Amino acid sequence: MSSAGNKLGLIAGNGKFPFLVLEAARAQGYEVIVAAIKEEAFPEIEAQGATVHWLSLGELSKLIETFQREGVRRAIMAGQVRHKQIFSSIRPDWRLAKLLLNDPANWNDTTIDAVLKNGATRTVRLGTPVPVLIMYWTMDPTAEGPPVFKRDPYDRDPKLLTALDAPSKSADVRARRASSKR
Repeated sequence: MSSAGNKLGLIAGNGKFPFLVLEAARAQGYEVIVAAIKEEAFPEIEAQGATVHWLSLGELSKLIETFQREGVRRAIMAGQVRHKQIFSSIRPDWRLAKLLLNDPANWNDTTIDAVLKNGATRTVRLGTPVPVLIMYWTMDPTAEGPPVFKRDPYDRDPKLLTALDAPSKSADVRARRASSKR
C-alpha cells in the first residue's frame, strides 16, 4: 500500500485521455484512484487495474467522500464531459447545490432540500458567477510515449483564444450591480 502522498485521484470523463493520464501517473509512481463519471467514462477503465468508483455528474459529496476514504489528497480530471451532459443531465447533490447557490437569504438548507427532493427541473440564476476553465486539445495518443498535439483541424482555436482573452462578462455584471445599488 502506498502512502497518501503517493495517491492521485483521477476524475475520468470520456475518451482515451483518462487512460493516458492513468498510465503516466503510474509510471511516475502514483497509486491512482479513479472516480469514473457514469455518463461519460469508458467501462474499459475498470480493466486497467486501478481502484475505480463510479459516480454521476453533480455528486460532489460522493466524490469528496470517496477520495477522503481512499486517502487521496490530490486529484486531476482527464477526459471530456460533453456539454449536453453538463447542461441537461446534471443533478447536483446537496453539497454542490449549496456551494453554487451560496445565497443564505433565499437558499438555506430547508429550501435546497425541498427543491432537490422535488426532482423537477428548475432554472436558478447564480448570484456569484462560477468560473469554468475549458481546455480543448486536439491530440493523438502514441504507443511510444507522450501524446502528440496537433493543429486544430476545425480552426476553433483563434476564436476560442480571443474569447478567453476578452474581459470577463461576469466582472461587467458585478460592476453594473454594484453601481445600481448606490
